[in-house]
Amino acid sequence: GKTTAIGKMGAFIRKTEKKKILFIAADIYRPAAIDQLVTIGKQLDIDVYQEGLIKAQTIVKNGLKYAKEQNYDVVIIDTAGRLNIDKEMMQELIEVKEIAKPDEILLTVDAMTGQVAASVAQSFHEQLNTTGAIITKLDGDTRGGAALSIREISQIPIKFASNGEKMDAFEVFHPERMASRILGMGDMLTLIESATQNIDEDEAMGMMEKLMSGQYNYNDLLKQFKMIKKMGSISKILGFMPGVSKYKDALNNVDDKEFEKMSVLIHSMTAEERKHPKLVDDSARRRTRIARGAGMQVSDLNRLRQALDQQKQMAKQMSKMSEKDLSGLQNNPSKLMPKQKIKKGKGKNKGQFRF
Repeated sequence: GKTTAIGKMGAFIRKTEKKKILFIAADIYRPAAIDQLVTIGKQLDIDVYQEGLIKAQTIVKNGLKYAKEQNYDVVIIDTAGRLNIDKEMMQELIEVKEIAKPDEILLTVDAMTGQVAASVAQSFHEQLNTTGAIITKLDGDTRGGAALSIREISQIPIKFASNGEKMDAFEVFHPERMASRILGMGDMLTLIESATQNIDEDEAMGMMEKLMSGQYNYNDLLKQFKMIKKMGSISKILGFMPGVSKYKDALNNVDDKEFEKMSVLIHSMTAEERKHPKLVDDSARRRTRIARGAGMQVSDLNRLRQALDQQKQMAKQMSKMSEKDLSGLQNNPSKLMPKQKIKKGKGKNKGQFRF
């Protein structure tokens, strides 16, 4: 996950710091790594400096000169992965460090390797004086133990965490928040930060006012789907909420494609049907037409109708709450989650949420 982590870090820095970034492809031992970084650069619209499979030291020296000439703000150098016992390759890194004189030397480690990652981090720190680590594949809370081990054994800070396949699945590592997730207490601060970065506050407030007034319709639900998609996967978002992690197995079955299906169904409606949900509720003929137009079953449309009803029920609950009750939602927002029906029976869908 090293090269992918570099892409994620570049996207993160550009988004949060508004910097002009250059990647330098200096992983000369794995030709596919250069191609991978170039592909990631094109995907993110971030420039990549590469000279093929010549000496890494030469690539870095020339790349830094190019970066200075072209006025790049941040340069991220992708060097080859290596074993800490390989003296020749470790010497190469030491020479690259002397050429680049970097502000940061970050070691990318895999959370799935557990204690091994901690030992590797310690060895690299002793030889290179690394300034921090990026921990990858931190999708599961149980893998947080590797992060704690790295800090305890190597004494280098974990600065970033990569926790998913998408390029935006990258965040500043907060040890206290990770501890909270491991203990099943959620991580509302990270959730709030993600919402702040990805959602327009005025638009969100307008939607909330409309929801509380009871005028919520399919157009609003479609906007909400788009907002949520900006923040990441549903299982990831719910995983940040206190009290929800105990339903982890069920959360793993929550399929983000369900949102896509619901969006297609909404687009299959007329403008009036989107604006006035009761038209759909009161007409079996409309429901059949909408489902066929979307290439789906009426049962799929009924799940969409249920999702809209759940939003309205949630708003009704909130409107009846006191200020004390509302403030308590910060500690346990799962109180507002409508009770889900669980499929019973056999087969691969056994135990999944029914939406």
